[in-house]
Amino acid sequence: MMTPEQYDQWKNDPLTQLFHQYLRDYRQDLMERWARGAIQSPEDLMAMARCQCCLEIVELDDDSIASFYRQTTKGSDDVPGNQEAG
Repeated sequence: MMTPEQYDQWKNDPLTQLFHQYLRDYRQDLMERWARGAIQSPEDLMAMARCQCCLEIVELDDDSIASFYRQTTKGSDDVPGNQEAG
């Protein structure tokens, strides 16, 4: 599991920021094509779902990740940080 400090370091890394900018730009391009009516086929509509995914990835914070693991893997030995000291 990542600490909040490690997450902040990752999120502020120049490569991560470049990737997030790509996701924002890709989403913006899809939204503009949709507004122009250029997205109409089922494959194109899947692109709209990708828009939402892009936004969720860019806005993901460490609390959401930690909360997910606390809720879904409580007691699991498969998740780092859940193993009992022995």
